[in-house]
Amino acid sequence: MKHKICSILLSLIILIGAAGFFPAAAEPDTADRVTGLVSGIAAYMEASDGSHSLQELLDGFISSYAGSGGEWFAIALKQAHPELDYSAYTKALLNVKETRKLPKLTDRQLISLALIFMDHEDDPLVHQTAEENPAENGLMSHVFGLHLLNNLDKPEEARQHALELLDLRKPDGGWSLFGTYSDTDVTSMALQALAPQKDDPEIREAAEKAFSWLSEKQLEDGGFIGMGTDNAESAAQVITALTSFGIDPEKDERFIKNGHTVIEALSAFSLPDGSFCHEKGLETNMTSTNQAFYALISVQLLRDSGKSLYMYSKGEDIPPGTETSSETETASETEKASESVIESESVEQQESASPVLPTDESAQASSSEENTSDQKTETASTKDPGQNDPGQNGRSSRKLSYKVYACAGVAVLVLGASLIQYLRKKRRFKNYLSVFLVGLGAVLLILFTDLKLPDSYYSGPVSHKEHPIGQVVLTIRCDTIKNEESPYIPKDGVILKDTVFEIEENDTVFDVLTEAVRAFNIQMETKGSVFSSHGQTFVSGLNYLYEFDYGELSGWVYHVNSITASVGAGEYVLKDGDYIEWLYTRDLGKDVEEGSSPLY
Repeated sequence: MKHKICSILLSLIILIGAAGFFPAAAEPDTADRVTGLVSGIAAYMEASDGSHSLQELLDGFISSYAGSGGEWFAIALKQAHPELDYSAYTKALLNVKETRKLPKLTDRQLISLALIFMDHEDDPLVHQTAEENPAENGLMSHVFGLHLLNNLDKPEEARQHALELLDLRKPDGGWSLFGTYSDTDVTSMALQALAPQKDDPEIREAAEKAFSWLSEKQLEDGGFIGMGTDNAESAAQVITALTSFGIDPEKDERFIKNGHTVIEALSAFSLPDGSFCHEKGLETNMTSTNQAFYALISVQLLRDSGKSLYMYSKGEDIPPGTETSSETETASETEKASESVIESESVEQQESASPVLPTDESAQASSSEENTSDQKTETASTKDPGQNDPGQNGRSSRKLSYKVYACAGVAVLVLGASLIQYLRKKRRFKNYLSVFLVGLGAVLLILFTDLKLPDSYYSGPVSHKEHPIGQVVLTIRCDTIKNEESPYIPKDGVILKDTVFEIEENDTVFDVLTEAVRAFNIQMETKGSVFSSHGQTFVSGLNYLYEFDYGELSGWVYHVNSITASVGAGEYVLKDGDYIEWLYTRDLGKDVEEGSSPLY
């Protein structure tokens, strides 16, 4: 299913390319590089999936993810292809607004921004959300809130919001979610939100300082490091920040190192099939491919029309040579949207950020470890008798045996029912047919349903890896709520003490966590979306402690070696000696911000 979703998502990109959105830039050498990268992505899509039309994908796949992370994709698509009919997506988005609880401010901001781009800026949610104070909801709510105000033509409110964002800068001139020093990605995202007000002297001065910081951090090959790793996403975010300020990444000398540009550095992550990887030498990564695509689109927008990816201009002329949908029909559809009731997707957004702009939840917090000096490092070879009973959400391995027995049981019942019909002399054909159809339905249900048996999922002691490359230590703690009344909160706040796990090549943080919960009977619940930040499954609950249980900013975060991670747990590839901490935060990571020293 994951590969199918990836194929569908990537197919959207090739259809955009096929629709002629990517024009030649002013200079052939720079244009060739950008269009070549986009063409590579298109080639990868063409080999992955055979889509019928961009409109079909918009009406179906993209609309099905309305309110679950598809907003930034729809926004960028609207900028690139205003001639498409967006009524189905708009209808789905309005339905989400009416039927789904939206506890997170960033969710409301994303949906409100999408409504503006779908020509629904007068929707009550848009203006209610714009008036909300982001001060208590983290830095990224300031960023998204500013995007919202920039598009509502509220200059006074937007400037005040921008000044508040300036107050959140680190001493070095950039931004980060936690800690003392700035982060490449977060600094770039803050700049993207500030860009529409670049003519304001105070904002311009702050932006120049932030760009100077980014320039200093640029590598000799033109790339950027994010959270300790030279990666494609950081380069993509810098490109988007530059283009938002009207700066061509291949023409500004501050961002050319040894003759290498950030676009050239981004191209180094392009694989032979046209997709992109997170780090050089790794396999295709959907987050990297998506963010590279959006960054390249922002370059094309700048060079073709001077447009910014995040500023919507209603009623712009549709590019010549493209077919337009009837404005009357589109308006009619969108007017009916608020009255329609369609099924809302159950998939929830992970870290509220999109392929373009990860949100505050997309980064993980640094940790603070308490009383660890008294803990003993254990290996994952024995089962901890102190763990709580496994939850009902555990997943079992697929087994054939119970299905065989179940199908056999159904067959016996069908034969028995038929025999009873025969003995009662009710020998009409339709009676036998009814019994047969009921039995067939039961068999199909058994074959296509995988029972989740906790005993088979929580497998006890883990076995040694076949080809280990080293060991890591994992701990799971809820120190911030250890004094709360709950049968699932240990008195010392430690759900799993420091425990050693062997790792193999390319094992991730999520792999080790999965191994730990299975070995030690710890309940875990996950959720995610193809559009969620970094395209990864989000850990929403551990040991029956869930996100939002202790406030709007509460939930599970992880970090490795006391350092904030910039990617999802399923993408953080481990190395020998890493120290992994899963912590429950009540304040978006601020309450577990102080670093801790690894015990291993």
